[in-house]
Amino acid sequence: MTAFEDADVREFAALDEPGREPLVTADDGSCAIPVDGLALVWGPEGAGKTTVVNDWLVQWSAGADWHGVLEPQRPLRIYVVENEGPRAEFRRKLRRRFEFPPGPQTPGLLRVLTEPWASVDLRDEQHRGQLAQRLAHLEIELCVAGPLFALGMTGGGTADDINEFTRHLFDVRARSGLPVTFLIVHHANAAGRVSGAWGPRPDLTAAITPGEREHLRVFWEKAKWSTLHRTTTRLVWAEGETFEVEEREVITDERVWEEIAAYVFANGGCSWTKASGPEVTSVNDEQKRRVRTRMLADGVLVNLGKQRKDGNWDYKLWHRDDPTLQVQLDPAGLAAGPPAGPAEGMANQSPAVRLLRSRAGLPAGLTSPATGDTESRPESSGPLIGDTRYLPWLFERFERGEIDEAERHLMDQAHRDALALEVGTNEKEEA
Repeated sequence: MTAFEDADVREFAALDEPGREPLVTADDGSCAIPVDGLALVWGPEGAGKTTVVNDWLVQWSAGADWHGVLEPQRPLRIYVVENEGPRAEFRRKLRRRFEFPPGPQTPGLLRVLTEPWASVDLRDEQHRGQLAQRLAHLEIELCVAGPLFALGMTGGGTADDINEFTRHLFDVRARSGLPVTFLIVHHANAAGRVSGAWGPRPDLTAAITPGEREHLRVFWEKAKWSTLHRTTTRLVWAEGETFEVEEREVITDERVWEEIAAYVFANGGCSWTKASGPEVTSVNDEQKRRVRTRMLADGVLVNLGKQRKDGNWDYKLWHRDDPTLQVQLDPAGLAAGPPAGPAEGMANQSPAVRLLRSRAGLPAGLTSPATGDTESRPESSGPLIGDTRYLPWLFERFERGEIDEAERHLMDQAHRDALALEVGTNEKEEA
């Protein structure tokens, strides 16, 4: 038994230890598919999975990169186990692809299992043994096989089912005596998602889905060792079973802001899952979350969800300009009625201020020298309405848990109401 050892975290991080050797890299050199690894490609029926994978294999066996997105470290020795459909049609499909070769091709690097056709079952020990022999004899680096269900995968895709199937793959690898990488092609389930609890297993998971007209997209759902993680490559069909990469559109935070705002305004009270769905274009999920944080800080979004015991939030998002938001904040109509008289000051004419007074008294900071409101307050209670420091201070109080989201929104609105009244008064005086 190996003795347990440990190290100081800084010493541990400082040691330059060789990592997993890449078989295929992303455009920045990070490891997309490692030697001795596992990749999973999935998508709905007819999405173009086989065509995309064939395109990869033809490029990689020639040592050529795939549109600058994926690049093999050398011309790869690849073995294909096509376990579905007529052999004659697969021959024709590959023939069409080879009408547009990527360059000089070394014979023998890309091979296809011809017998048994579409009937390999990795549950069968003899099949695993014979496949391992072929991989060893040909010194194969990448074995591509699919679809998953036809290879001997059983059950409903539980973690135990996945473990059982991957044990068969790793048994083939062990029998071959080589660090073979496997790329498995898999169909989507009825809900349009990857079928089975594959989460932690693959080094690379790519979802291929059809787009509009002649387009499809590859969503790099998981790239454990690569910057491809959670990014998208959009493709356009080209001649000869090939593709061209669609020019990547620059997606700014401002565009994401506008699309989130539009969705939330049209769907008041929606969850974050809905608000960050496919209607909102983004580079990745992190960009959406970053923009959401800014929108909450600026008061454009109002979250009436509650904080859970684990510290995370449930989201019920509203746009501050949504007329139904006031009903959510003031179901009893306490802020209704005529505005307060001039003696109370312009800031107090805000319905938001009146509602706050009716709920829990006027919080500190709801006074404004600019509007003539002279209500007394402690010096330490925060900046005044109209002060440029007011909104950042308000968000800090919210972050510290001193006020809830509804109170923050009302205080924010009171601040904006007071500024608007001040501008209106100044314009009348100038006139």
